[in-house]
Amino acid sequence: MLLRARVSVSCTDPGPWRAARPVPIRWGVPLQEVARRMKVLYERVAGIDVHKDMIKVAIRSPGEKPWTRTTEIFEYRTFYGVLQQMAADLRKRGVTHVVTEASGACTEPVYYALAEQDFEEVAVINPAHAKALKGHKTDAKDCARLAELFECGLLRGSYIPAPELKEVRDLTRYKIKTVQARTSEIQRLGKALESAGIKLGSVASSITGVSATSMIEALIDGERRGGVLADLALGRMRSAGKLADLSMALAGRFTDHHALLCRLHLDRIKVFDDAAAGLEGRRAGGADRGQGRPLAAGTGPAQVPPGLRGRGGAGVDSRDRPGAAPVLR
Repeated sequence: MLLRARVSVSCTDPGPWRAARPVPIRWGVPLQEVARRMKVLYERVAGIDVHKDMIKVAIRSPGEKPWTRTTEIFEYRTFYGVLQQMAADLRKRGVTHVVTEASGACTEPVYYALAEQDFEEVAVINPAHAKALKGHKTDAKDCARLAELFECGLLRGSYIPAPELKEVRDLTRYKIKTVQARTSEIQRLGKALESAGIKLGSVASSITGVSATSMIEALIDGERRGGVLADLALGRMRSAGKLADLSMALAGRFTDHHALLCRLHLDRIKVFDDAAAGLEGRRAGGADRGQGRPLAAGTGPAQVPPGLRGRGGAGVDSRDRPGAAPVLR
């Protein structure tokens, strides 16, 4: 099993492929002082600090003496098979509640590995919320502190969308980025035309419309006569005033270099148009599949996936309510 176990920050690393025997850290501090006079709500809790190549897991459980708590700290690699084994180990140790901070894409495989087990709650919390409550941050202390705060009910889990809804969100965000890239390419096309003295953008409402694109294509093919280019206009652009302006706007110093630049920009714009249309079709199909899912209590439009119950699955999207914890990205 690809894991490393540690019991404190100062312990010796047993090696990358061998597990050390975990020894409990018995602080021996009265429970009321540990929790600052807060009631412990969950008997066995795990806190996870996520990094790209490893995670730190702190397990909080009752100590040998009355009114004391025991903390065990482990280190695991972030391969998905190891994460699945980590989740199974936590269940074998009787852990019922797990908490971790939202740290981008690295948190997603950890969460879904935990969701495969029957924990009562798997909560992904806002890092800013935990930072406001805890002290000095180290890897080992951070996961232990998360467990301490969560066992007393001081941390609130974020809303985690159902897999179908998350897929729609991913496609929507990527479509937004694609449209933004297309806009940037159109701006570059406009700059290339301006550099050549072609003032098409001053007459036409859009330089990527049907008429404007036909004129640019004719320029690329070698046509330089403004009157001939203006005659390619369609619809309202064929009014007397528009044609006269177009004839003057399309007369410039359009060289072979400008033709190359415009060809590259038009090709890229076509790629972005096709990509955006394809993403929209896939996004609409994913939204239709998600609408067929039954609603879960307190979760809004998405059903709570396995392993996510309790407060961790409740709430609304952070972008719909200011100050709420962020969802996974």
